[in-house]
Amino acid sequence: MSFLPNDEFLSSLQTILVDPSKSIYITQKRLTEPKVEPTIDDLSANITGQALVVDYKTDESAHQILFKVKTDRKKIRTVVNAEDLDAFWIKYSGALKNGFTGLKKTKKKKKKAKKA
Repeated sequence: MSFLPNDEFLSSLQTILVDPSKSIYITQKRLTEPKVEPTIDDLSANITGQALVVDYKTDESAHQILFKVKTDRKKIRTVVNAEDLDAFWIKYSGALKNGFTGLKKTKKKKKKAKKA
């Protein structure tokens, strides 16, 4: 599965949110990439029996954000750079707000009065 450009992701998100009968899972997380990818054939790990330690990038300003939307039949995802996040977030939250108009509020049951 490949990443969609940000504009295509938002348009696909709007079409997914039109059908309120589906379950929709939305995920957002920081995208980190390891500096060194360990291999199974690493001799030092095989001899010593110790687990390999993966060192992740520590530059806090360079991380990208991964957005994923999953339904029963369709999965879409995109990566947003940290510099473009503010502009994307405004469009993304607008798409979610427009798509969630079909949701129904749940009715709360009234609590019975306690017997004295």
